[in-house]
Amino acid sequence: MNYLKTRYCLLDPWFCRGLLSFVHLSAALEAATGVTATANGWDLRRYGFGCFPDGCVPANVLNASIDDDSRWSCLPSRQEVEVCELIFDFDEPQNIFEIRMAMWKGNRRDRTIDIWVDGVWSTRAETSGVTLEYEVYELSATQASSVVLQQARLEDEVWLSITGASRRFVFLI
Repeated sequence: MNYLKTRYCLLDPWFCRGLLSFVHLSAALEAATGVTATANGWDLRRYGFGCFPDGCVPANVLNASIDDDSRWSCLPSRQEVEVCELIFDFDEPQNIFEIRMAMWKGNRRDRTIDIWVDGVWSTRAETSGVTLEYEVYELSATQASSVVLQQARLEDEVWLSITGASRRFVFLI
């Protein structure tokens, strides 16, 4: 068990302090715990305001980068959906208590996002509009099999763009 703890601490030592049983999940650990990201729409552009090389696809939020080219972007009118949703499905249920999100142009834009856990509304996240870094939103959920980030109060022709997302969960050592 200490090997597992050491391995996780190497992935993200800032969140791994002493003998605490809380471990932050970086993208490398996201892959190890079996999570997939899908969405009901995304921007396929690869150049200009798009994302190189594949477009602004859902998987971009899991790659440990919060660079401009590494984001998921959705515009309801362009994707022909009523609301944009970014969906995380876990291979096994997770005791999730926190979601961290970084927004594209997060230092100039604020967004409102509803967070759903296993189909039940959990909380509303209001981004600050002053940072490009991760912002933290607490949840009261346990044993989640899926988490959905859904736009809320987004005006017409306004993009929802997330450069990174991760979760914290209880890890028993």
